[in-house]
Amino acid sequence: MTKVDRRITRTRRQFCQALLDLLRERGSDQITVQEIADRADLSRATFYLHYKDKDDLLIDALERLIDPLLRIKPLSSDFEPGDENPALRVFEHVAQHHDLYKATMNTGSVWRVAQSLRVYSANVVRSSLDLALNGQPAPFPVEVLAQHMVGSMQWLIVWWLENDMPYSAVEMATMYQTMNRAAVQAALGHQQPNA
Repeated sequence: MTKVDRRITRTRRQFCQALLDLLRERGSDQITVQEIADRADLSRATFYLHYKDKDDLLIDALERLIDPLLRIKPLSSDFEPGDENPALRVFEHVAQHHDLYKATMNTGSVWRVAQSLRVYSANVVRSSLDLALNGQPAPFPVEVLAQHMVGSMQWLIVWWLENDMPYSAVEMATMYQTMNRAAVQAALGHQQPNA
């Protein structure tokens, strides 16, 4: 069973890498399943054993790419300047792979992909918030905060890329973290600082 699982994992990884490479090179919505299979050195039939279509593959590839970024330490309401800013890892990653993300934004399936990544990311953030709450009740649904945090980051990233990254990753992460501090504090039931 492990041998089969490893083969599946390796095959999916090959398809994901092939698609990401083609997107970086061409930035085009016109990439075909055959081109992906050829680049992965696998058959078109094998592609359809693993994915229903290119969008399904793109979602898998992007989830694999962002997953390590989402596996951060549990969220905390007491972020201080100079602390490790979890958002910084995300903005640095996007800056490093901006060509890929811009190409992804120009695909016809951008809404389906964005929706899938939002759901995936919100689930990870919600788990982090649950850990931070440690079984304590929250003043309002944690799901709402998770959706807020992921949605605001996702659209900030889109705006940042569309405008050719006018601010550095550090500046974007600091602004994002500062704007979301109050929301995290409220979700975790901490007293809001006086304005």
